[in-house]
Amino acid sequence: MGIFKILDIFSTRELALGFYLLIVIVYCLAKPKCRSSVCDLIKCACAKKLSIPFLIMLLYAGLFVCILSLCSFWNWIYIKDIVIWVLFAGVPVCYGAANKTVDEKYFSSIIINNFKFAIIVEFIINTFTFSLITELLLQLGLFLLFALQSIAATKPEFKSAKKVIDGFIVIISIMMLYFTIKQAIATYAEHGVIDYFVAFFTPIVFSVLYTPVAYFMAIYAGYDTLFFRMYSKEVKDKKLRRKHRLLIIRACGLSHKRIQRFLYEYVKRMYVTIPETDFRKLIDDFKRDVVNL
Repeated sequence: MGIFKILDIFSTRELALGFYLLIVIVYCLAKPKCRSSVCDLIKCACAKKLSIPFLIMLLYAGLFVCILSLCSFWNWIYIKDIVIWVLFAGVPVCYGAANKTVDEKYFSSIIINNFKFAIIVEFIINTFTFSLITELLLQLGLFLLFALQSIAATKPEFKSAKKVIDGFIVIISIMMLYFTIKQAIATYAEHGVIDYFVAFFTPIVFSVLYTPVAYFMAIYAGYDTLFFRMYSKEVKDKKLRRKHRLLIIRACGLSHKRIQRFLYEYVKRMYVTIPETDFRKLIDDFKRDVVNL
């Protein structure tokens, strides 16, 4: 009976997704070549550069869960929404911030995007679901349509077919939204207002909370790339190398813009036999250049 109580915390949509995910996992494990690729993927994911930030992100979320659990409105069923957001939104956002192409607008967009109307639609669709059989058929149908859409987009001669598929997807999306809102109106009174409030604001609140994490991930990745580029232009003396890097950290601080500026404009001025006076001059030039950054 316990397992059914555990399953009760998941919506029929989440159970349907879990069912198809289980099928994919079983298929991958049944095929030797696919199983080998999965093992390689797990090994890559367990690398220190990926696993340590991942654990930090989980501990960070755990800290706020502990704080929230002290509030009178807290219900441990909210853990599910938080875990789902952290794994499928928070972690990708933080790793995305470590991408070298990220710009200063990335961090503000993390919060802004979660205040858009799309979050209301997403909240309604994810909160109010249909029967398990309907969800299984619906998700299978959508998967096939999106697969056909991707295939049709590969060749110009499939352009007309893609338009038809796009039309079907729009129609199904509108119908889903209509029936979901209808379902929401019919079942709203059966659920607690606080539960809906928490479910709605979880992505918004955690987007705000995870913005500093995403920023520090970008800083960490920026320094990692910077020091990697410097490696071939540095002396072998570890003590002097650490000294140079400390001077750079002092000059750049926690400014993402300064790290990028030094990486793309000043590393190329370094060379293995650079005198200490020239290196300090380079740092001084950099400080004058970025005084307003």
